[in-house]
Amino acid sequence: MKNYLTALSDIFNTSQCLDYIRGIWETDRFFDYKSFAKTADYCFMAMQNAGLKDIKKQPIIADGKTPYGDWVLPRAWDADSAILRVCDEDWVLADYNMNPCSLVMYSAPTLGVEAECLLADEPDKLLPCHVKGKILFTKLHAAEIANFAAKSGAIGIVSDYMRIYPGIRDSREQVYDTSMWINNFNVPINDTGLFAFSLTPRNGDALRKRLISGENIRLYAKVKSHFYDGEAHIISGLIPGETDEEICFYGHLYEPGAHDNASGCAVILELARGINQAIEHGHLPKPKHGLRFIMGPECTGSTAYFIAHENRKSRACIVLDMVGTQDIDNTIVGVWHNPIANISLIDALIISAIEEYEALFGSFEWKSIPFSIGTDNIVSDPSFGMPTIALIAEPALSYHSSYDTPERIEPDVIKRNAVIAGACALTLAYGKNGAGKACRVYTRKVKGCLTFDSNPKLKVSKWNVAWSKDLNTPLFWMDGRRTLWEVAVLSCCELRKDNIRDYFKEICEYTDFLCENGYIL
Repeated sequence: MKNYLTALSDIFNTSQCLDYIRGIWETDRFFDYKSFAKTADYCFMAMQNAGLKDIKKQPIIADGKTPYGDWVLPRAWDADSAILRVCDEDWVLADYNMNPCSLVMYSAPTLGVEAECLLADEPDKLLPCHVKGKILFTKLHAAEIANFAAKSGAIGIVSDYMRIYPGIRDSREQVYDTSMWINNFNVPINDTGLFAFSLTPRNGDALRKRLISGENIRLYAKVKSHFYDGEAHIISGLIPGETDEEICFYGHLYEPGAHDNASGCAVILELARGINQAIEHGHLPKPKHGLRFIMGPECTGSTAYFIAHENRKSRACIVLDMVGTQDIDNTIVGVWHNPIANISLIDALIISAIEEYEALFGSFEWKSIPFSIGTDNIVSDPSFGMPTIALIAEPALSYHSSYDTPERIEPDVIKRNAVIAGACALTLAYGKNGAGKACRVYTRKVKGCLTFDSNPKLKVSKWNVAWSKDLNTPLFWMDGRRTLWEVAVLSCCELRKDNIRDYFKEICEYTDFLCENGYIL
């Protein structure tokens, strides 16, 4: 592992990765399907320039109906322009071309309309007759009020919703001139005719103050957008190995942020370029197993890809999502583990990679997180037969907002995360173990719960085993087949411990003690 960490630290070109981030962000920041097509072409060309093999663009249908597994891509949507302003004033509240996130994704078109602005922070207190024909302004998420607006005859929605994440985004004032990116408005098909805008907290507070004072405000809205049955693309490329088995990377495209998630896909592109170049120049040998680099829509794309290629022998997958910032965004990178139903040594391997990185280059803050559904790590579902972990720094101060720009990417952070993920992948690709004690399998030599009655001198040790559920439970899982990592995960779950990282260290020390004293082998 140490050799791969140092090699990748030399191979990885941070400047090139930052260029990839900006290249993806420049088109994805407009988050419509014509822009997604440009992003797909950019990534396809980047893989060609990196010298990858078997480069493909796999289309997935965006019609709001076609399922991939149980995921459906919303109907394709393009936006050319959108403007929201106060009538008879120079006050522009939102402009898609200046701030794309100010237009809610999947907004319906309107040729240009003037309507009264009605405050709708508490929509349940409004009568439909008062709503019809008006533009609703609300502190609620646009999707939350969409059904009410459609049924009551409103023509559009304006929202200054800004989600709070305690300890990360504690107040609206921290992002006062930022628009939330809202991407789940009337999906998968918007047949309501509603448009929606996302205001900055500054503009929202000013507008609300005038409405509360009793001022009658009329808004002008124009949205040039259209829906159609289209497609998005999954782009993939390969560094071949000696076998037909593969280690995969997946990152999602088609969101407007540099951290979320141009960073993940840019790291994948730079790892592909750097590793392939090192192999071609003889600095690294040809791997035993291939390295497959994949990027596309989040969740729908990864599900569609691995269903389409279910006959491939994918040994493991590493998902990279939001790996570009830390201190600037009040966030830390987390390792999202496999579900217990799909326990794998890759979970221990990535922790080993981080700890060896810290020993080489210095420690940093990170966390180990039990399985959660929140990104493309959903392909760790055992039905895919592919253990999958994710590196993801979320939530973040800039999360899903216009604040998430390339200027905020931290070069040292993105290189660190890339080197760790790459070293984990190379360890697997070259057929190495790398997980140390996590791979060990133990067999019990003494039946029944331990008390140390037969060896009283051990009773003065730190391991007060008699009557201890915490210290006897791990033994119950030691059956001569399960690895120590599996024992730790299963015990951690049963004992309801919330930190697998610290618990695994404790288990390693405990099993060493039991081995030394003849209780397990």
